[in-house]
Amino acid sequence: MKKVLRLLGLGAVSAIGVAGLAACGGDDEADLTIGMVCIGDPATSTYDSNFKEALELTKNAFAKDGFKIKTLYKNGVGEKDDAKAGAKELAEECDVVLLDSYGHQYWADEVAKAYPNVKIVACTGDLAAQQKLPNLYNAFANIYEGRYLAGIAAGMKLNAIGSAAEDHVLGYVAAWPYAEVVSGYTAFYLGAKSVCADVTMKTVVTKSWGDEGRETTGANKLADAGCKVISQHADTYGAPKACNAKGIPNVSYNVSANGGQLASTYLCSSRINWQPYFTYVVNQIKNNATIDYDWTGGLKEGSVVVGELGSCAAEGTKAAMDAARAKIESGELKVFDCSKFTVTKDETHNPFADVDLDNDGHVTGCRANVIPDDKYAPDTEVVNNGVYEESKHRSAPYFELQIDGITCIDAGDAYAD
Repeated sequence: MKKVLRLLGLGAVSAIGVAGLAACGGDDEADLTIGMVCIGDPATSTYDSNFKEALELTKNAFAKDGFKIKTLYKNGVGEKDDAKAGAKELAEECDVVLLDSYGHQYWADEVAKAYPNVKIVACTGDLAAQQKLPNLYNAFANIYEGRYLAGIAAGMKLNAIGSAAEDHVLGYVAAWPYAEVVSGYTAFYLGAKSVCADVTMKTVVTKSWGDEGRETTGANKLADAGCKVISQHADTYGAPKACNAKGIPNVSYNVSANGGQLASTYLCSSRINWQPYFTYVVNQIKNNATIDYDWTGGLKEGSVVVGELGSCAAEGTKAAMDAARAKIESGELKVFDCSKFTVTKDETHNPFADVDLDNDGHVTGCRANVIPDDKYAPDTEVVNNGVYEESKHRSAPYFELQIDGITCIDAGDAYAD
């Protein structure tokens, strides 16, 4: 599995790496070389730093057993032609190339065909099982499980703040109105609702995965709209900083904000832990075994992590979260239990949903867009025995229902695409 590092006529390798590749430890005699295409810069993006930390921990764990992994990074790579160029550049040097953002995958098949001896992993993607190339894979995690637990912490905090309806309002800074984001904020809301029955939630959409200015503005809008606890699916500290400035408890994502000046308003956090998957990939390669086209893990596998509670958490929160976690891991608690929420079926709330409802608005059937196509057509029944089975039919989320109790106060129309 050793590769001879192609110097592309540039002479010796510097600390920055070759042709813009940032090297992180290892040498030319590594047993395996893994490259990662990052949509942002791990130095400033919580999303990318979470990926990089997991890969470096994986490398260090294998090093203890004498298996040497070299890691290379291509940072700040967008989701258009840059992704193809970045992936190809890494494929010249690596045995495995990891793409860390959903939109990177649209060039993954071309790169996989061009480099048949390199394994290409489109993390968070959803096309590999359909394309069925021998060296192209997708992976994700059931982060909605962690969001649900974080929602319990938020709901417990709302109860502690007061008993009036205006005290029980959550806020959520959402990057995009995509299934991954909708699934996460719905799970967060349902977790809160499990302990705070009359909770409502307001969302804003930034139309960016990582724009600190937009995230700050979004959090401030939610605060001005009366939200008492605010969470996010976004990649910077914009929302936690805005919350801290206003003294509003915050649930962070990807990294914990439980430190320094942000600690006083940090409630808890959730994140995907990519180390179990990266460990799985390396072990499969070492053992010359097949890698699943479509892989997912959850709380039970250690792929979803809920951070420690902050000092502002309400009394009894840990016990409530621990009890729910045990039930999720045993299968007793289903996050998207259709008896726990209702849906209004109209073009405003659910323009893409092919959904069946009973007289009370509970979902009895739903066809989701599991197999991606240009028509954005629902193709798979995802409700079984009263449960919306998120991430069962593919690892990437497909929950897109806009459930009652959640209101978007800013869909991001004022922002440039």
